[in-house]
Amino acid sequence: SRFVFGSNLSTHTFGPMITLQDPIFNEGVPPLLAYDSATNQAVLAQAQGAPYSAPHIQLVNLTTRAITEFGGIGDGFVNGLAVDSATGIACTTTETDNSAQFYNLATHSGFEVTLPVIGQYSAANVVVDTIHRLFLIAHPRPGAPGAIHVYDENGNFIETLDGFAMGPAGVTIALNPSRRTGFVQIPGSNRNQSGLRSFTY
Repeated sequence: SRFVFGSNLSTHTFGPMITLQDPIFNEGVPPLLAYDSATNQAVLAQAQGAPYSAPHIQLVNLTTRAITEFGGIGDGFVNGLAVDSATGIACTTTETDNSAQFYNLATHSGFEVTLPVIGQYSAANVVVDTIHRLFLIAHPRPGAPGAIHVYDENGNFIETLDGFAMGPAGVTIALNPSRRTGFVQIPGSNRNQSGLRSFTY
């Protein structure tokens, strides 16, 4: 069985272990996990099977152990997940339909937007800029540099940043929202050592 728990690294304390009961989250591919600090909830997202299984979203209260689940939208495995705790908006990407989903976690409602078509790969990792209320989505391209799409929390397309080396799983993105800058890890040329590439958005 899989379980989640909260921890406070500064005080070396841990919350209760909460076992996940739904097989969608408990078998096969592990679910993606994010944290909503405003509600002290773990946010999990996953679909069991591909290519056309619908995702499910699960909210796990790390204090009370209460679990709430609702049906998601999109097709296939969930590739990316990020949550803006200040607004309660989550963004996911799905494997089969080249789309991103935006959820209001309080109302359990959401909508989907189709991402720009840049190749046969689906979008991957998602990160959130909590200052400017933006989600940045990594989108690999077969045999060529991939892109990062920028959307606001209403699902409006802002821009595409292109030319990032990434594999089929995308690339890890780290943000400095106060400066509207980001960093991705890129392959290096010195004995396969990697480096960092910065960008602005």
